[in-house]
Amino acid sequence: MLHAAEDRAAIDPCHEFKKKIDEPDSVLDRERLALPASPESQFAVSIAARRARRIRVGVTSVLAAFCWLFLIGFVGWDAVTVSVLVALVSAIILFRVEAMVKAGHEIAAAKEKLPTWIHSGLPGTSIDVPLYGKVILQMCWCPPGFFTVGSPESEGGRSGDEMQVSVTLSKGFWLAGTELTQTQWKAVMGSNPSHFKGGNLPVEKVSWDDAQRFIAKVNARGFLPKNWIFALPTEAQWEYACRAGTTGPFSGESLDDVGWFDGNSGGKTHPVGTKKPNAWGFHDMHGNVWEWCADWYDNVLPGGSDPTGPDTGLLRVGRGGSWGVVDSGCRSAIRYWSTPGYRNSCIGFRVAVVPIEPATD
Repeated sequence: MLHAAEDRAAIDPCHEFKKKIDEPDSVLDRERLALPASPESQFAVSIAARRARRIRVGVTSVLAAFCWLFLIGFVGWDAVTVSVLVALVSAIILFRVEAMVKAGHEIAAAKEKLPTWIHSGLPGTSIDVPLYGKVILQMCWCPPGFFTVGSPESEGGRSGDEMQVSVTLSKGFWLAGTELTQTQWKAVMGSNPSHFKGGNLPVEKVSWDDAQRFIAKVNARGFLPKNWIFALPTEAQWEYACRAGTTGPFSGESLDDVGWFDGNSGGKTHPVGTKKPNAWGFHDMHGNVWEWCADWYDNVLPGGSDPTGPDTGLLRVGRGGSWGVVDSGCRSAIRYWSTPGYRNSCIGFRVAVVPIEPATD
């Protein structure tokens, strides 16, 4: 069953319970936005975005040519005027072409590097992935494996929706070494919604829907190898990366070593990567900000092979705890949920690069 509101408030004072989980607008928003929930649909969105970008460039060039001809007809065929107009329109078109060529070179350079690491088998191997312009995203490798998700009944602070179940992840994946920063978010989205401002602070006050918009934009650049895309991690992938082979409440010797929580945060977020990483190189898996996962929430953890959670729902899953929660609220197994449109200064996300099934004819 769901956590009672008073129990959740005790764990996370940042969470607001005024919004009813069955409020119609959350369902209507999902239908209106039609945001991609699966890696396959996100990939389709990225293809469509690339086609739209090509169309925009073509339309811009045609419009520029028509404007040129119109102006010539309006002002007459004075040689000086025509020369100026030709130079101006040519400069505009050249600028657009050079921008496309530069972007193409960036994508080609990234593609040359990625095949050498995309199938890496060493846990903790890291690589810098171009995100946008000169802004990069450090990713760490998570190999295929088997582990137990959830917490034992003896674990302090345990909740009823953490019943242990076995999980097999048949495919390796990459996950960002830190939570997404405000610099990274702004480079792609152009604005910064965060309450606590700072380029290397985690971006927050972003909803699950906002995270999907970000991911759709970076996928639209199309520089990952075929059948690999950016996505939110599944709940199972997130806990697998967080634990990095450990079975206790935290992936480090103590929470103070690896995370920011209400006992050491001073009531605010902190720059990512300033606490010790776990064995696979991941920072801030405990505390700082909650992290959205791809799954719909269910009070029973999904198990089996490559679980992705329920097919439908009203609530999305968050993991890891935040700067405003007690230590038990930052455990590897702790689960958070809220509506897909919910924003809070305690909630952010980190990005994964995951394999998808190749399309079949």
